Formats: sequence, structure tokens, C-alpha cells
Amino acid sequence: MSHQHPFRAAALHTFMRDDEQSGGVLWIARFHPYDVYPIFFHGSTREEAEAAANAFRAEQVAKHEAKYIALAKAREARAAARAAKEAAE
Repeated sequence: MSHQHPFRAAALHTFMRDDEQSGGVLWIARFHPYDVYPIFFHGSTREEAEAAANAFRAEQVAKHEAKYIALAKAREARAAARAAKEAAE
């Protein structure tokens, strides 16, 4: 089992939106799968949109990864204890 926050592996997709009524070209970045990460990041260039998304990702991973790792290790320990108990029976 990986001991990394799954947000690290989320694919980042970018889209160019050309809308004259909204000021012309705008770049949008989204993490995939979209239903898991329903967040849009905007920029006037592709790099701006990607930078905003990656800054958010880094902030969230820094904020939550330690807790995620602790929970993953606890799940593994419970599974190992359950397997040992079943093997002893």
C-alpha cells in the first residue's frame, strides 16, 4: 500500500476556453477524476492555471498527508492483526 496522499497522483487536465463575452481566451485546469476533485482553476495562460492548481495540490498534501499516512498505517495494522487472529484459530 502506498503511503502517499492520493491527491499527489491525480492527473491535471487543462482546457482552453475561448469566449468573447467573457473576455476572450481563458485557461482552466482541473484534477481528474472530476467527480472526486470538483475544483476549477483559472488563468490567462496555461501555465497560470496549472500553477494555481499545483499550488493548491501542494497546500492540501502538506496539510493532510501526515493524517492520511497515519490512517493508512492503522488500517494495515488492523488487517495484520485480523489475519494473525484468523491464522491462530
